[in-house]
Order: sequence, then C-alpha cells, then structure tokens
Amino acid sequence: MPIADIRAAIEAELAIDKALQKGRRERWRPAVQRLGSRFDAAAYVGRAHLLPAPGTPSAQVLRECRLATMTTMRAIFTLKTLREIAPDDEAPFDLVVFDEASQVSLVHALALMPLGRARLFAGDPQQLSPVLRSEERLARIWLGRSPFAAMPRGDAAGAAVAMLDEQSRMAEPIGALVGDLFYDGALRVAADAWTSAEWARARARALGDIPQDVHVKVHRITREGFWSAKDRGPVLDRQ
Repeated sequence: MPIADIRAAIEAELAIDKALQKGRRERWRPAVQRLGSRFDAAAYVGRAHLLPAPGTPSAQVLRECRLATMTTMRAIFTLKTLREIAPDDEAPFDLVVFDEASQVSLVHALALMPLGRARLFAGDPQQLSPVLRSEERLARIWLGRSPFAAMPRGDAAGAAVAMLDEQSRMAEPIGALVGDLFYDGALRVAADAWTSAEWARARARALGDIPQDVHVKVHRITREGFWSAKDRGPVLDRQ
C-alpha cells in the first residue's frame, strides 16, 4: 500500500489494525507491517506488532507479512526488493492500493503498478496534484500530474471509477458549498452523521463575531487579486 505521506501511512495502518481488532481477527494483526525508518512512536503504543523488529531486512518483512504499508517514495527506493520477492514475470502482490493518490506522481504510479495483479487508486481528483517546482514540460507531465489525470471519464469510466458521495467531516452548509462547486452537487452528509447530536455539537463553533450556527460567511473583497502560478490559485494583492 504506497501512500503519499508518512502521516497518512501511519493512519492507514492503524485503521487496518483497529478494524482487525474490532472484527476479532487477532491472528491477522501481526501480518500487517509498516516499512520505513520514520514513524510516530506515540501512535504505536500498544501496537508494536505493526513494526518490524529492528534490523529485520525489508525482503524478510515483505515475504512474511500479508499487508505492507509504506510511503510512495519508500516503495520507489525499495522497488528492486519489491520485485524480487516473487518469481520472474509474476506480480508479487495481489493488490496494490495507492492512498491519497492525488499526491502520487504519474511516473511513480506507473513504476509501482506492475507490482500488483490489481491496482486501486483511492483519493480525490479535485485535490491538489503532486507538488512540483520545475517548469520543464516533461517534469510537469510526469511528475506534476497524478494517476487521476489519466483515469477513464464519462461513459468510459464504467465500473472502473466509483465516487464516495458521503462525507462526515464538514457541516452541511460547508459540505453543500464544496459539493456544488466541485462535485456537481453529488456530495452529501452521511446519514449516521445527520442523526448524531455529538457530531452536530462538534461543528457548532463561534469564530470571532460569527455565531456558532453560521457555517458559511461571505466576506466581500473590494480590492483586485491576481492568479498566482506558484500558489496555484487566486491571491489577494496586499499592497
């Protein structure tokens, strides 16, 4: 499971372990392993089984585990080892999942895709693409775009693309604004969030002179702004 950043890799692994624990699949929990030299020790309190023993070679970890989580860059730097854990011409993994895939560059995805018999890209095509400073044309094509830039669209998408149209992060007015602007109104609050008083209380917060029951406030700007290629969006001229 190559993931865009370290924090996301940690959260994904912990979520999998918690799901196995909740489902009483205790014997499978040690088969989930995290590859990488950087991790938040506090996040693994009581879950040390998710981390390989110090000094254990990556190849040994990969052969013995059922699911490995790592950042995309770790997977790229470990690519030779990943390829060698299976016989020639065979994909070493049943499934390769790219989480936070909008931040994975197209060239890195193409390099890692052959590792799996099947591939799954999870993420949001509307989020920012991979961070890139170079202005070179080829760099922008291969490093500045994510796999979502090449995904099937319209009638060609078929069953290959699925939109998760429920969210429980944003209050309904904010979610509606985001949904209308970027998702053609298809995004909605999940049913279990609607019925949760605790969920509603957590989103009722005052901000300055804005009452806690106002989730969206339009602040009109009279000065002209400009489009910033560096910031990839409109910027208010402060002068």
